[in-house]
Amino acid sequence: MSGLAIILFLIFLAIHLGYWGFFYRYHAGFSYGIPEEKLQLPGVSVIICYKNAGAWIVQTVQSVLNQNYPEFEVIAVNDFSTDQGPELLQQIHDFRLKTLSAKVDRPGKKYALKEGIAHARYDWVALTDADCIPDSQEWLSKMFTACRRQNADIVLGYSPMTEGTRLVSRFSAFETVLTALQYFSFALSGHAYMGVGRNLLYRKEIFTVYADDRYFSIPAGDDDLLIQRAAPHCTVGICTDRSAWISTRPQTTWLAFLKQKSRHVAVSGYYRPIYRWWLGLFSVSMIMVYISGAMILSYGLLHWYVLLIIFLLKWTLQAFCHARFFQYFAPQMLIKYPLYEAFYAGYLMLLGPVSLILKNKKW
Repeated sequence: MSGLAIILFLIFLAIHLGYWGFFYRYHAGFSYGIPEEKLQLPGVSVIICYKNAGAWIVQTVQSVLNQNYPEFEVIAVNDFSTDQGPELLQQIHDFRLKTLSAKVDRPGKKYALKEGIAHARYDWVALTDADCIPDSQEWLSKMFTACRRQNADIVLGYSPMTEGTRLVSRFSAFETVLTALQYFSFALSGHAYMGVGRNLLYRKEIFTVYADDRYFSIPAGDDDLLIQRAAPHCTVGICTDRSAWISTRPQTTWLAFLKQKSRHVAVSGYYRPIYRWWLGLFSVSMIMVYISGAMILSYGLLHWYVLLIIFLLKWTLQAFCHARFFQYFAPQMLIKYPLYEAFYAGYLMLLGPVSLILKNKKW
């Protein structure tokens, strides 16, 4: 048993560090900022699906209407709201705003999104959510600049969580950064598997061709499942420029956070097998490094300071791999990364069992 613990520790440590080498290989040389370029920018339809968003939908729509972009429309799709949100939107008098109501009431926003895209005037659509605010008036122009530079059919954007004072808010912000590191690195490697619907751009025909009606009953995953089907046939680019970020509010309670993540776990079951395997291996290797390390410590197989040195070397190597990424996206998290990662490993261990308890089909 003692020998097995050490073998497991070394195997999973090697796998986990191999992942960080993979991430580093693809994001180390990427230029995060986008040079100013004068490009011919096509028209775009910005689609925002909302349900019981209250006054937030007004703030979001107005922030998008304030974009410095030559030709666009905003389509706000009411997905059977029961609050005052639809009425509040009527206070915005702008010819670029089109308000619709979804015709099918199902969990998730896929039918609302389908309705919005069906009424989109332009060949390009950009997506965001009702509780999101672009960080600048250059969001759309920066997304299209990235699109043109990479000759992309789909552009994955970044949507950070505003880091609050609560532990759950800070952890949610960290989880968002780590997820972005994963899906950006996979996209750069030519294996895009997800994006975030809070900040996404693609050709309208991609939804028409690759949206699968079989998945419309799933409450979440409208972005992930579409990209997984379309990516093998399209060029997927990424946009990391800070002017193209769209910030959103984090969950303020652990229950709300875990409910949100349990929906993501349910969606991952529909991922292509190769991505389930790769992403699962990343999570398992992280968990097992800490579990096998705890076993080594409890059995007294190594002195505690030897194990500490190994972990310090591990974190140092990871810091070398992810320092540039974190310095750009979340510099305040870099110094606390070891604590966040240990907490993240515990979170991954709990997420599966908790997801079975917190099954939630509402969005």
